[in-house]
Amino acid sequence: KFAAFVGSYDGGALGNLVVRQEGEKLFALDPGGQRIELVPDVTADKFLAQPVGGTVSFDRDSAGKVTGIVVTLPNGNVIKARKILP
Repeated sequence: KFAAFVGSYDGGALGNLVVRQEGEKLFALDPGGQRIELVPDVTADKFLAQPVGGTVSFDRDSAGKVTGIVVTLPNGNVIKARKILP
């Protein structure tokens, strides 16, 4: 269900973000080890970050492969990271 999103993403100076599937749910682990559930939104490739708030979306290339992640924090800051490992 979420296989395309699972992997490690390079956040540069912020460190790596890891996305993994656990059962029927998708989770992100930030560089500090915080576990955040990614709840599917109505838009494809977009998720709500629970319980921290904010949104997460995934970028795809022309072939449909997931290439990156965009995290919009509740304060409006945007963090972009490219996928480095499947």
